Amino acid sequence: MTFKKGEEWRGNKNGRPRGTGHRQQVFNDLVVPYQKSLIEKALSMAHGGDVQMLKFFIERMLPAKPIDEPVPLNLPPDLTMESIQSICKNILCSVESEEITPQQAQSLFAVIKSYQENTVFQELLAKVKHAENQINRISNQPIKNFNHQSLDKDNAK
Repeated sequence: MTFKKGEEWRGNKNGRPRGTGHRQQVFNDLVVPYQKSLIEKALSMAHGGDVQMLKFFIERMLPAKPIDEPVPLNLPPDLTMESIQSICKNILCSVESEEITPQQAQSLFAVIKSYQENTVFQELLAKVKHAENQINRISNQPIKNFNHQSLDKDNAK
C-alpha cells in the first residue's frame, strides 16, 4: 500500500466498527443487572467452604497495600510558630513510638510546611500594606505601580 508524500497514516482509518463497545462496557452490560445476586451467590459459596471464593473475598477485603488511617491532631485554636514546633516534636515522637508511619508523618509535615508558608506570606503582605499606608499618610500621595490585590489573588489560588 503506497501513500502520497506528506500523508501520514496510523492505525485503522475507519476506526472501531459502530456498535462494538469497549470490552469493559460489554462486561458491565452483561453483569450489572445480576450484580446483587452474583455477590450473594459468591458469599454463600465462601460460607459453604469454597476455598477459592473465600480467598477471593479475603484478597478484596484485605488489600496488599495497607491504607493509611486518619491521624488525629490536637491542634491549639491559635497556631503560633512555637506551637508548630511543639506539634512537629509530637509527630516525631509518634513515629518513634510507632503510633504513626513515617509516610503519615511526612504528609503531616507537608501540611504544616504549607500552613507556615501561607502564614508567612500573609504576615509579609500585612507589613507591605502597613508600609504603603504609612508612606501614603506621610506623602499624601498613593504609591503607583504596586497592586497588592494581585498578590491576594495569587495567594488564594
